[in-house]
This record gives sequence, C-alpha cells and structure tokens, in this order.
Amino acid sequence: MAIASILALVEGNDSGGATLDAAFALARQMDAYLEVLHVRPDPRDGIPLVGEGMTGTVLTQIMQDIRERGAAEAATARQLFEQHCAAADLPPIDAEEHASARGRAAWRLVKGRPETVLMQRGSHFDLTVLAQPEPEEAAAYAPALETALFESGSPVLVIPRHYRGSVGERAAVAWNGRCEAARALASALPLLKRAKAVTVLSVEEEGISADPEPIVTRLGLHHIEAGLRRLPAGDPGQALYSEAVASNSDLLVMGAYGHSRLREFVIGGVTRELLTKSGIPLFMAH
Repeated sequence: MAIASILALVEGNDSGGATLDAAFALARQMDAYLEVLHVRPDPRDGIPLVGEGMTGTVLTQIMQDIRERGAAEAATARQLFEQHCAAADLPPIDAEEHASARGRAAWRLVKGRPETVLMQRGSHFDLTVLAQPEPEEAAAYAPALETALFESGSPVLVIPRHYRGSVGERAAVAWNGRCEAARALASALPLLKRAKAVTVLSVEEEGISADPEPIVTRLGLHHIEAGLRRLPAGDPGQALYSEAVASNSDLLVMGAYGHSRLREFVIGGVTRELLTKSGIPLFMAH
C-alpha cells in the first residue's frame, strides 16, 4: 500500500504556499505523482446569487469583476506552482499535455466550481491536499472541503492556511472504534510508517466502547511502534487537539464524521471543531 498520486487544490491567495509546501514535500517523500489543481470561477455561476431588479449594466460589471479576480488568482496560483517546481528541481508541466508519472508535478486549470471539480477528480488520486477553510466557512459550509471529505472516496490532508513546518514526523492517531477512524488509520499507514513517533489517542465517547490496545498491536504488525494515551471523557475535540499539541505532533489522523441530507453534508461537531481550530495538519477519511 502506498500513496502514489496526490491532488492538491491551490487557491490564488495566502493559503496556497502552505498547501503546496506540504503537497510537494509529501510527493517527494512518496515518489508520487502530484497534480496541482486550480479552479477558476465561471462568471455565470454568480448570476443566480444576484438580487432581482439589477440592470444589465450592473450584471455585466459583476461578471467582469469575477473574470478579473479569477484571472488574478489563477496567475498567483500558477506562479506558486512554478516556484515550488523550481525549488524541487522539477519542470512545471501541464497535466493536459503529459501523462501522469511518479516523480512528476503537473498543473491543471479548470473553470467551474471547486466542489464539482473535486467530485470528478478526487476519486482519481490516493490523497487530496487542500487548505483549511477560513473560520467563517468552516463554521457554516465549505463546499470544496466537504466534497473532498465525503464524496471523493479518498483521504484528505487539510493544511492550516499559514502553516510552516513538517508533516507527519510525529503523528497522533485519534481512535474511538468507529469505522471512519479505522478507514483513516488504514489510509494513513504509508505516512505512519515514515513517522519518527506515533501516538494513539484513545477517545472516550458516550455509548461507545473502544479498546485501543488492539490498534497499537495492529500498528506494531506494520513495524510501527506506537505509544498510547487514554483521554478523559468530556470535550473530545479539545482533548484530541490539546494532546496532539502537547506531544509536538505535526499530524493528527482521524475519521471525518458527518451525514447527508438531500446531498448536502453536515459535518459532525468534533470534525468541524478541529477543522476550524487546528493549527496542525489533519489527515481525515470518511
């Protein structure tokens, strides 16, 4: 089992550098194919959000503003991609013009909505890397992130927007016995095998009994020596994050919890809390 392909969604803002730092570092470690994706907004998608009664002149100006902002963000994202390619001594190739191959980094520019594009492309990769949503987005609805988590079928690595540091040298694994936690653990094994230290954080939840000892044993069978910390009942999100920080972890592996209603996903409280507040990268699977 390996991570051979990585998809990184890069925005044309100050979060792009941190996202690409992590994506390029992981691709180098795994000798993986890295595709850097930027989604440029289609001005027509903004029209249904415009109030009734606006004149044609106003609508035209709004669409022009969307085009100009989209072009500027795409140029910034492309520049970040080329800078990271230069630092990694890789040619900045276009995904449409070259076949996927391990050790390559390629650029893909698509017009549309990020959530729609991620739904189509996320399932083609072993891992999707994207930026932590802004606090106001995480508290309400972050379509791209929720699509990646719940509809791509692949694990997701969420990078804090201004994060600078290693990813996965010291990993914490959240364990509560749920199937989402088991999927996250299995998906993260390639990263955990490279970690210098791994700690299983056993989270007590009402109505759920989960013995973490077999998980430590399971990791040992993969030649991963893991410590164990049993966290007290209470606020699981805060307890997980506090313990991960206290152990100097630079990666927290956990299940992503949520449910769907009419194709709109609602993220569970612990998942949303960590997505909003975490200052360390989160490796998540649903």
